[in-house]
Amino acid sequence: MDLHILQKKYNPTTHKFNRAVSTHLNWSFRLFLYYTLLESEAIDWRVGLGYNHNSNGHAKLPNQGYNSFLLSLGAELKPSKPSYKTSTPTERPVKSVSNYFSCRLGYGQNVLSEAFGTKKSVYTLSGDYGKVYNSILKLGVGAYVRFYETYYDYISNNESLVQNGREFSDLSSNAFTNALNKGISVKGELVLNHIGIEIQGGINIFKPAYKVDWRINKGWGEVPKVIPESGGNFRLGDINEDYYKIKRTISARLGLKYYLINTTKTPTDNVFIGAFINSNLGQADFSELAIGYVKTFSSKN
Repeated sequence: MDLHILQKKYNPTTHKFNRAVSTHLNWSFRLFLYYTLLESEAIDWRVGLGYNHNSNGHAKLPNQGYNSFLLSLGAELKPSKPSYKTSTPTERPVKSVSNYFSCRLGYGQNVLSEAFGTKKSVYTLSGDYGKVYNSILKLGVGAYVRFYETYYDYISNNESLVQNGREFSDLSSNAFTNALNKGISVKGELVLNHIGIEIQGGINIFKPAYKVDWRINKGWGEVPKVIPESGGNFRLGDINEDYYKIKRTISARLGLKYYLINTTKTPTDNVFIGAFINSNLGQADFSELAIGYVKTFSSKN
């Protein structure tokens, strides 16, 4: 994961069809799997399959993002080995399994739509429990709750779709509760000394205001030439689509962590800071900075 600078961004005049990104500075994620085809003493040949994603984390719209699937063919040169044999004995690595508990506080920002373009806050509280294998791989399950300021303001300000008599007027009964998102998740994390690389998939159990999000963002279109003074027109999305139901349900998160204490020391208590991008079925939802705590229990060798 890194930051990527794009030279050409969306502009309603000069680049109006480039709706993939609207900022110069963007997140870039790459995921690759490699398979060794042929090994020799001097060189290894391998093929790779990868996925690449670029977006600004929904910090500004439009933000459809760039997505690419990649194939690769590579060669790895091996350094020459000395002709003599060493007598240094080798130690067998010790395999270990331990349990852990982790909690996280996160702060993020996103925008609701092109019409409501002000960046607002997203607050996250989450926890997970699982196992650590050989102090390198973490696998766990957890739960999360998020509060979207964009949803809360839209509901509490009695905007169009939640006004009395409109289709989502029921959301106005409790603006705070209906601005929440609750869900469960599974995660995997590769831990390398101070650095953790985490990927998480989840299921949104409760996210009622997303139907407003979908209706607004599904079809923001060009202004018809017959009414140029209108300033824009909406083609509201259909919440009866199967794609809406899937996208509302599936969430994902990808990011980097920095642990205060080197994880090779297998500390019982550790803290971390992290940067993440959260998504709805692969489309960016919000960028997040987080601080967290990890408790690791005694391991079995």
